[in-house]
Amino acid sequence: MRKNHLKEKLASGQAALGVWAVLGSEVTAGIAGPLGYDWILMDAEHGILDTEGAIALVPHAQHETCTRLIRVPGAGASDAGLFKRVLDMGFEGVLVPQIRCAREVEDVVSACRYPPRGQRGIASQRAHRYGLEFAEYLAEADWETLVLVQIETAEAVENIEEILAVEGLDGVFIGPADLSAALGVHGNPEAEVFTRSVAKILRAARAAGKPAGIYARSPEDATEKIHDGFRFVNIANDQSLLVRGLRAAREAIPDDLG
Repeated sequence: MRKNHLKEKLASGQAALGVWAVLGSEVTAGIAGPLGYDWILMDAEHGILDTEGAIALVPHAQHETCTRLIRVPGAGASDAGLFKRVLDMGFEGVLVPQIRCAREVEDVVSACRYPPRGQRGIASQRAHRYGLEFAEYLAEADWETLVLVQIETAEAVENIEEILAVEGLDGVFIGPADLSAALGVHGNPEAEVFTRSVAKILRAARAAGKPAGIYARSPEDATEKIHDGFRFVNIANDQSLLVRGLRAAREAIPDDLG
């Protein structure tokens, strides 16, 4: 099976840059790897695409050094069948939003691991190359699959040490918008309660020996976050990058040119 480039990079302590895909674009899926990004995340929670739309993009994201992740809908934490399906269809990692406690993380990990480590159902599908790599996939999948959860509630911040202690969890990811809203300071990343919570998450992740990631709004923001100690960071999303590029191109041409 494919080696999980992102998992290897995080294990070595390196920072990993990714693309957050919300548009459901085959182009975004196809060019992220060749352009040098370490991971691409198909957003089935807030993106235009749903889970099945995200699955349809997997064959377009074939670059061997670009790990394919999916953010599942918020209800996915308790849906073992959902994890089974997205992993069978070729995703190499899951990001689960709105996690609140260690018990929920344990359920996610179990759904993503084969027996005896978990309860993931066994089948021969796209990830197994339709049976051509079945034995190899079963032997390696538990180690090559990334399990990531989002910390975006006050309860999750309170329980961060217990969450990070769950065996099989590979890392945590901060959702700044939802976390700031949950803390009563939506849209204010400078608020003390928010910065204190982020610092607590980073400290706990370092103590647990697990990487922390965060959503960045721009390349400049991503650079700052990496300097702060975050190990996996996106560089905005494909929608915002398209808007930014189209705006810059339009503003470069005067209205009275002709």
